[in-house]
Amino acid sequence: MKKKILAMLLVGALSATMIPAYTFAGAVDVYADEEDEEDEEDEDMAEINIALMCFAPMDQSVTQPIEDAVNEIIEDEINVHANISWYDAATYGTQIPMQIQAGEKLDLIMYTPVPGASYVSYRAANQLLDISEYLEEEGQDLLELEGDLIKGTSFGDAIYGVTNYIVLRGGQVVFVRKDLADEAGVTEDIENATTWTELGEAVKKIAETSGMAGFVNTDAEGTVLYPRPFMAHGDSFEDAYWYDGIGDGYNMVLADPETDTVMCYYETEDYKEMAARSAQWYQDGIIYKDAQTTQDYSDTLVKAGSGFAEIRSAEVGSLEASQAATGYELISKDITYAKVGTASTTKFGYAVPVTSTEPEAAIRYLNFLFLSEDLNNILSWGVEGVNWERNEDGMATYPEGVNADNVGYHTSDFLYGNRNITIPWEGDSTDIREQQQASLEAAEVSKYMGFTVDNTGLENIVTACHDVCNQYHPQLDSGAASDWEATYAEFIEKLKAAGIDELIAAYQEQLNAWVAENA
Repeated sequence: MKKKILAMLLVGALSATMIPAYTFAGAVDVYADEEDEEDEEDEDMAEINIALMCFAPMDQSVTQPIEDAVNEIIEDEINVHANISWYDAATYGTQIPMQIQAGEKLDLIMYTPVPGASYVSYRAANQLLDISEYLEEEGQDLLELEGDLIKGTSFGDAIYGVTNYIVLRGGQVVFVRKDLADEAGVTEDIENATTWTELGEAVKKIAETSGMAGFVNTDAEGTVLYPRPFMAHGDSFEDAYWYDGIGDGYNMVLADPETDTVMCYYETEDYKEMAARSAQWYQDGIIYKDAQTTQDYSDTLVKAGSGFAEIRSAEVGSLEASQAATGYELISKDITYAKVGTASTTKFGYAVPVTSTEPEAAIRYLNFLFLSEDLNNILSWGVEGVNWERNEDGMATYPEGVNADNVGYHTSDFLYGNRNITIPWEGDSTDIREQQQASLEAAEVSKYMGFTVDNTGLENIVTACHDVCNQYHPQLDSGAASDWEATYAEFIEKLKAAGIDELIAAYQEQLNAWVAENA
């Protein structure tokens, strides 16, 4: 039986009241027996294919119970059956674009920071459906929840995605294993550090004491010291800042909010300074030697012992999440804070591919997902009583006899929908959701929120420039380039040959027009 969701959204909390709705076509016998009604319902049930990214491979024996639990809820509540496939990050970035290109039925996908599977790359390849009409029909609750955030995934009157409802205001932060810092006697040095020099000296002492590498990469592109969109020029942490990449998911440009000038990220003096520091720290032995090439991310690498420190984007609750993921107590050192911009909304979220045959049902599912605590708990932590249970404080924890090594299914609460209604994992503060909501509401919004560069007609230049970036920036960002200055000079030369100046000029013209209209 179909059910509609009517939700009243309150500040910091959500509640949903389920009211059955009956649809009659012509003269329907209201006294039809239950079997006929069930047969009719089965015939009307929509079937959607969903692709989700996870951080580590999971086979069907692990994911099938999760899919079954999801369908047990949504078949009854919204008359939708979901076929869900999980892909690790590397596979997701290659397989999903290929499936769409091949015309395979996909009704709902995630966009992610993974190259090839980003919001910008999907949209640039014309692989996303305008979902504005379907949101009006099936996603009113979702639109109300998202509010102005929907601007970040809109282009003109078209809407191409919905960002996860998470804390979109984060910061640049350093995490270091506390046990190793204590052993090296530098815990207070890290906690009191105010410069990159002081931090580097402390990490070098830990590396010498432990025999381990220091900093690991935070993504699959070799980024070690300066996760985008943060700049850390100069030696003082006070000089670090967040920049607006104006919706460029390829991380090649930024805009100066004082002059509204678009510039190439890699051509700035600030980036050049960061490349120099990365090279020095790599030579000093405090950067993981395989950071340039590994497909694993920071927490996974720290857990595996590949390194003991991360410089990353983080938010309220990230420390506790990383401690749970790595299995170590971590020191946390804040560097600088971010604003909410278009890039904040295009990091993790959902979109409907052009190959969808059930876009209405996909948005109906998405609308329900962002309102359903049960669904978010299942997708984050797995089946209650099997993969997790509630402790005396109402937090999620492992059942007796279950741990991180044998749990089977366990992901993250920011990946799959509305974290604000997901039960927090044990180790977080009991009021973590209230903290996160307050952080989101207090976030400063970029002046360019809602502006996204348009690559129409520029696709070949974008591809050429991005290919050059992929060739050079991992070795520069990780510090692995044997002669970073020569590598940098060659990088910029090839970027210019690929057409970066023409791209910047086109983006500048677009931004000028947007500023004139929105100032």
